[in-house]
Order: sequence, then C-alpha cells, then structure tokens
Amino acid sequence: MNALDQLRQSVSKNITILLWLHVPLQAIAALSIGAEWLVPTIGSAVFAAIPTVFLRKEMVSLNFRYAVAVCYMVQVGILVYVFSGHPLQIDIHMYFFAALAIVAALCCWKTVVTAAATIALHHLILNFAFPAAIFPEGADFIRVILHAVVVILECVVLGWLTFKLAVAFRESTQLVEDAQAAKAQADQETERAREATKTAKESEGHILELKAEAERMNEEKVLAAETEQERARLERHAVADEFEAAVGSIVKKVAENSHKVSRLAVNMQNLSTETSGKVSETAGVTDAMSNNVQTVSAATEELSASIQEISKQVNQSNQVTTSASERATATGATMEKLKAAAQQISEVVGLISDIAEQTNLLALNATIE
Repeated sequence: MNALDQLRQSVSKNITILLWLHVPLQAIAALSIGAEWLVPTIGSAVFAAIPTVFLRKEMVSLNFRYAVAVCYMVQVGILVYVFSGHPLQIDIHMYFFAALAIVAALCCWKTVVTAAATIALHHLILNFAFPAAIFPEGADFIRVILHAVVVILECVVLGWLTFKLAVAFRESTQLVEDAQAAKAQADQETERAREATKTAKESEGHILELKAEAERMNEEKVLAAETEQERARLERHAVADEFEAAVGSIVKKVAENSHKVSRLAVNMQNLSTETSGKVSETAGVTDAMSNNVQTVSAATEELSASIQEISKQVNQSNQVTTSASERATATGATMEKLKAAAQQISEVVGLISDIAEQTNLLALNATIE
C-alpha cells in the first residue's frame, strides 16, 4: 500500500465517523429549533450507512468515494431542510462549501466533481420542487446560479489541487519505490562487493600460499642442484684421483724401465769399450787372427750403431714418458699412447736383451778365438 492509499484510508475512516456524527447532530438541531427530528435523523442514518457498507468491502475503492461524496452532500441538504424557515437556513448553506473541502481530503478529483454535481442537482431540483427546503424566502433562481458559480469555482480549484496531490503522491511513491529499488540494488552491489572482496582476500591468501610453496620448491630445487653439483664434483675428483693414480703408476713403471734401459746401455757401452780394447790387443798378438779381428770390428761397429740406436730410442722413450706425464691429467686418450709407448719400450728392451745376448756371444767367441 502506497502513501496515497494510506492517506485515503485514514480520511475514509474519519469521514465515515463524521457521517455517523451527523445522525445525532440532525436530531439535536431539529429539537433545538422545535422542528421535526425523527425523519431527518432516520434519513441521515441511512445516508451514513451506505458509505459504511462500501467501506467494509474495500477501504479506498472509487465506489466508496462516490458514495461518500453523494451521501455527505445529502446529509448537509437534510440539515438545511431541518432549518427551513429559520433565519440560519441561508447560513447553513456555507456547510456545503466546507463539506466539499472535506471531501477533497480524499485526494480524488472525481470525488470532488461528484460532490459538486450533487450540490448543483440539490439546488436546482429543490428550487423548483420544494423551494422552502433551500431558501427561507422560497425559490430564488439568482441565488441558485450564484451558489452554482461558487461551487464550480471551488470544484475547479479543489479538483486541480486533488489531481496534483494524487500525481505528487504517485510520483513520490514511484520515487520511494525507485529509491528502495536503488537501495536494494546498492545493497546487492555492496553484498557483491563484500563477496568479491572476500573472494579477493581468499584468492590473495591462496596466491601467497602458492607463492610460498613455489619459493619452497625453488629452494629445494636449488639445494638439490647444489647437492647434485657437489656430488658430481666429488665424483669427478674421485675419478680424476683414480685416473691420476693409475697413470702415475704407469708413468712410474715407464720411468723405472727407462732408467734400467739407460743403465743397460751404459753397461753395454762399457762392455763394448772393453771388448774393443781386448780386440786391439788380440790383433797385435797375431796376424792370423786379422780376419777374425776385422769381423769383430765390423761386429763392434754394428754394435756401436745398435747402441746409438738404442740410446736414440731411449731418449725418445724419455720424451714420450715426459709428454705422457704432462697429458695424463688432461685427457684419457694419452693412456692409449702411454700403453703403446710402454709396449714399444718393452719391445726395445727385448731387442736390447737380444742384442746383448748376441754381443755376449760375439765377445765370447772373439775371446775364444
């Protein structure tokens, strides 16, 4: 129910009470001037009951407003009739204008027009049918016209006013509804904003959790990478140490063999020198042994060439050994070269051993001869 309906409901109740107050008022007024009171009182009660019936059916219906407009004006006409012939009768006509203003409180221009039409018909009909019920001096058409003009003017003003009031009430109601709708929408938007803020806070917390988890995982990855790098470094160092130990032992063996070969070459050179001396001494002893001496000399020359070749190979072996020692920490390929060099050295040593054996045999044969 809007504000206009609430106003009409309140005014309807008050007007209905006013209509029922006219019942005892009719009786009191009639008795006070010594006029007939029963019929006017009964008539006033009837016209008070009609709007009451409509009021019970529907509080602010248009039919109730029409009934109020007609019945209220009729009750005022009955009161004017009660004062028929009395000096106050013409003054009671002023009540029509007051009643018309009271009806305007319903804020319905149709009700005001209905009330004004009822007054006009009352005056026109009774002016010709029963003039004493209107004016104390009897029929007076000029007064009827004058009253009609005044009623019309009041009806126009009150009708315009009630129309504007009704429009204002409707606009006010619409504005209130719009404001309530806007407030409801604002409340919804506020609630949505709160939910969005709550969701944003939850999302922010979730993001912080994810960020913390990502940082933790990153730290774990970094720690794992550092651990893996440290483990790989240790493994590389271990492999390098093993490789260095293996290569070192090989180099050490090669060096030892080289020293042995060198000593053997020196011994063989000394032996060759001694053998040459002995051969020279033997050549001076006998000419018969010259051919053998020449043979021994040739063999000695060959032995010297072999010794020089052996020395050259020993020097090459020393160079190979030194190069292998320098390259042992850099590449694994040097191992193969070292192995090949060691094998060559072994072959040279074997060759030297064979040459030494042959030299010993030649020296022995020379000595024997």
